[in-house]
Amino acid sequence: MPRNRQLTENRIRDAAKGLLQAEGFESWGVNRIAREAGLDKVLIYRYFESPQGLLDRIVRETRFWPDPETLPAGSPEAFIHATLAAMAEERHAMALLSHPSSRSPVSPIRRRFNEDLEAWLRGFRNNTRGSITDSQLERLPALIHFQIQTGREDLSPHELWLQVSPPLEWDSGSPEPEYDELPTELL
Repeated sequence: MPRNRQLTENRIRDAAKGLLQAEGFESWGVNRIAREAGLDKVLIYRYFESPQGLLDRIVRETRFWPDPETLPAGSPEAFIHATLAAMAEERHAMALLSHPSSRSPVSPIRRRFNEDLEAWLRGFRNNTRGSITDSQLERLPALIHFQIQTGREDLSPHELWLQVSPPLEWDSGSPEPEYDELPTELL
């Protein structure tokens, strides 16, 4: 069988990401990755230099938040729905966030997460034409992240949008009456 470096690297990365998704970092080691990939562990060292080199490569190739340029801009619900679908395909990304180094603001994992999130937030804001405040916008990624992390689908894209969209104010067209005293007939 002819050797193909790219196919072998892909098998190793796919096995490593699969382990991350299924079991997190608890069973993530060179022997287990090699066994899952059906390859000799020496190939991990040959192509990635070390398990850390493999992890670094996975982090560089992982999208923690989808590129907003690839998401539909027709409505916030469509944008959120496509975000959820894209993040579901990158489930190993959530496991990467459980790595102890990800807590450091200078870790490659945290930096990549923040870069992807900032780009996603800019895209969301651009698509909503600035109709959402910063404090409202900060809630949306937290809700999406929670939904992806837990695997729960309690909130539809529309309901997620309603959680952060500006509240509607009732405008009857006439000013509210001013009261000098509280009405006593209700007491």
